[in-house]
Amino acid sequence: MRPGLLFFLTPLLELYLLIEVGAYIGAWTTVALVVLSAIVGVSILRRQGLAVLSRGIGTQKPRTSRPST
Repeated sequence: MRPGLLFFLTPLLELYLLIEVGAYIGAWTTVALVVLSAIVGVSILRRQGLAVLSRGIGTQKPRTSRPST
């Protein structure tokens, strides 16, 4: 499948599934689940980003000379 078509169809599929879930469990519950998943995702990204930064800062070698061009 072409990447452009996939780029177009993925949001449509997501929107369709969001509407179906909203019809099944209710609109407000669906909105709450979307907001909750966004909060959890941001929390995970922050934790992982801070872990990568703390690992990277401690393992960097000091520069002793200028790089050759």
